Amino acid sequence: MLIIIWRGYGLLLATAAAALGVLTLVGLGRVGFSPDARFIAGWLVTALALWFSGRAVNDPGRDKTMIDVDSGESVLLAKRHSLYGIQVQYMAALPLLMAILTTVDVLFDI
Repeated sequence: MLIIIWRGYGLLLATAAAALGVLTLVGLGRVGFSPDARFIAGWLVTALALWFSGRAVNDPGRDKTMIDVDSGESVLLAKRHSLYGIQVQYMAALPLLMAILTTVDVLFDI
């Protein structure tokens, strides 16, 4: 049994970014790029898609401040989009790390 925990658009954006990375990998294969270059480009496209879409949906400017009438204190209403508690823009670290490791592997033939 697999449990997926997400909030907002976290699952949707992660899936869309992964699909975009796979489309990049396949598309560059049709053009004639080497497999190593395709994997590096796919990881980088996935990382960029996650970073920019996460920054767009988790913009602090979209937060709302409300005043509680009973206590008179302000309450911050912030909608965050995450997958397993990790905000979407910070998920970009994993595909970026994979792109770096793939590049090091190609350059130094590890």
